[in-house]
Amino acid sequence: MNKMSLSRCMRGLTCLGLGIVFGSVLQGADRFRGTVENPEAGVRFTIPEGWSGELSGDVLVMRSDSSSYAILLIEHQHSDLSGLRSELEQGVNQDGFSLGLMGMVSPYGEMGLSAQYEGVVRSRETSAYLVSLLHPFGRGLSIMAIGNSEEMNRDWVELVNGFADTIEFSDPRVWNARES
Repeated sequence: MNKMSLSRCMRGLTCLGLGIVFGSVLQGADRFRGTVENPEAGVRFTIPEGWSGELSGDVLVMRSDSSSYAILLIEHQHSDLSGLRSELEQGVNQDGFSLGLMGMVSPYGEMGLSAQYEGVVRSRETSAYLVSLLHPFGRGLSIMAIGNSEEMNRDWVELVNGFADTIEFSDPRVWNARES
């Protein structure tokens, strides 16, 4: 198992850095595969088979040699679905990174929402599919597949949904109490 620090908080979609989607050099020496666990944050998930991830700032960027798009794992601070929905409905529009909501934000299970976006990133037509989950004990997670619009298909949705379904949240206070 890998242990990953997700301690610094992202402010949802608007904090995505420019350039991480299309061919920038990923920073950080650690590559993550398989099951990743961070007991201090109360998070455990499994990176899809054939994919690996690297931290780029506060975002875990996952790539596969057989796919042209990336999957991003981003923390958010929302503790209720209405606040999360409001942010997801806004999309992203900053510094050459513009993604607008396509359709509606939809429920995803009991503690999540999903949405599809379309727009432009660094002058390229871009599409994205996102699932955001609330963490009952802390910061939630958003999983986004993002890439060229003409390549978006049902596989993106199925991969993100499958990945989201592997995420397990636990009370980090239990782990922190054991470590004290």
